Amino acid sequence: MEKLLIIPLALILAGSSAGAEDKRAGRVLTGDQKAVDALIRDAVEQVMGVLKSKELSQADKKDRVIMIIDPIIDMSLMAKLTLGRSHWPKLDEKQRKLFTGIFKEQLKTSYFEKLDLLTDEKIEYNEPVEKDKKFQMLTVILSKGQRIGMAYKLYKDKDAWKVYDIEIEGVSIVKSYGSQYDEFLRDNSFDALIKKMQRKIDEDKNLDKAKK
Repeated sequence: MEKLLIIPLALILAGSSAGAEDKRAGRVLTGDQKAVDALIRDAVEQVMGVLKSKELSQADKKDRVIMIIDPIIDMSLMAKLTLGRSHWPKLDEKQRKLFTGIFKEQLKTSYFEKLDLLTDEKIEYNEPVEKDKKFQMLTVILSKGQRIGMAYKLYKDKDAWKVYDIEIEGVSIVKSYGSQYDEFLRDNSFDALIKKMQRKIDEDKNLDKAKK
């Protein structure tokens, strides 16, 4: 699961305009298709600029990358979707805020565990596909002879498109987290889940400090 969670951000972190290949076969994107396509590509270019900087420390790079991806990934919605209809409605407002905050921190901590290893990848882009007023943008990471399929799922929040899930080789992050949380909550309390998540975050942070 940990390995699975690192890869999605790699798609944003690892691409570059020079190394990317467009799979649209000359087709012209229009309307929302164009907006979704530009959203992912713009994030790639911004993040790559940060990662290639020789003046920023690793900690500063992480902070700046988070500032770039925060507006386009709806982690609050992802948190809600992972608990789903079986567990989210049972939480009061305070519990929902607590879970959402820790979930966001857990995602960000997992993403950056191997940040410095994700700068040599190349990416193929496919055109965004619309379904039920949402979009899915398939991309492929080319890494060490392997082709890793990624699909961003986006919805429109007012006037902005946001990512609410990412599939890696057909496996959804939301469903992967959700199945783990559901299994744990069958025999344990919500408070126990929060403690377990926080413990993992603290362990990851301590490992990160030890590497410095």
